[in-house]
Amino acid sequence: MKDVFGKALMNYHNSDKTKIRIRRDDNYLDEEDAGMYFSGYDDFPGYEKKILKYADGKILDIGCGAGRHSLFLQKKGCSVVGMDFSKLAIKVSKIRGLKNCVLASAFSLPFKKNSFDSVLLMGNNFGICGNNSENFLRKVYDVTSENGKIIA
Repeated sequence: MKDVFGKALMNYHNSDKTKIRIRRDDNYLDEEDAGMYFSGYDDFPGYEKKILKYADGKILDIGCGAGRHSLFLQKKGCSVVGMDFSKLAIKVSKIRGLKNCVLASAFSLPFKKNSFDSVLLMGNNFGICGNNSENFLRKVYDVTSENGKIIA
């Protein structure tokens, strides 16, 4: 089954409120409500509200999912690019009104050097790099402007 996360987002968007069951490689099990990926600013955890204040200029949201952070920043007038490796997540983000969406892997960023003033790695997105965090951060650093910020 491909794009399981994207299917869960699309299902939720289409009114299927079934909880998502997650099983990691180490057999850790968890269940979560996909609604968290659709929440508005008022429902963001306090720490997210605080760190989003630092996002400015041209913003890249790596792993944007359903676009909740990108949409909030876009509504504030920011220039935001939402990026995800899930085709369906990008589709949901576009349906929800995100203007600039890019389908790409975080390990192969399709942007020129110094393209963004702020790069978001919200949620658990920093964890996607696994044991390859140094290489991953170098790639993120490359697309971040000289005085830019990586917000995680």
